[in-house]
Amino acid sequence: MSGLLFFAVVALWLYALKWIVQLIGDRLPARRWRPVAKLGIFVLLLPLPLIDEIVGGWQFAQLCKQHNTIQVDREKVRGSTIYYVPTDSIDIKNLWLPVRHQSWKHVYQTTGLMAMRYDTFHATGGRLIRTLRISEGNVPLLFRDSCFPQEDPVALMKSLNVKTLDRPISHAKEK
Repeated sequence: MSGLLFFAVVALWLYALKWIVQLIGDRLPARRWRPVAKLGIFVLLLPLPLIDEIVGGWQFAQLCKQHNTIQVDREKVRGSTIYYVPTDSIDIKNLWLPVRHQSWKHVYQTTGLMAMRYDTFHATGGRLIRTLRISEGNVPLLFRDSCFPQEDPVALMKSLNVKTLDRPISHAKEK
């Protein structure tokens, strides 16, 4: 059903765009270049409903490119025991699309110092997707909604013979 809604919205936009181009184009001088100008206006306005996903997708790709590695001293962590320290995910501000950042931190069992860290990001679709709710989970139409490090953290830990434990639970003394 959402696919039909999407095609209806596309058809409506194309119809509205034809009307807008005709309106603007008729105000241009009746010269030989007028049809080319109308075509140019059409091409410029065509992606307008998805402009936030176009710009937001570029911003998301840059963000993912900057944070695509696992920060770890491989020789120091080799053969050690570490555990995951949960952190809250945060919303990144000043982007064209809503993006959540999750930092994954692992510390040494013995010292509590940082052993390994990496970041993941999750984007939401643009205004069109969020308004029409035509995508399950509001994922973007034009790009993949999440990014992770290039290297698989679980495979890296396995290759370095790193043992992972559940985080120790601190118990308060009951009185």
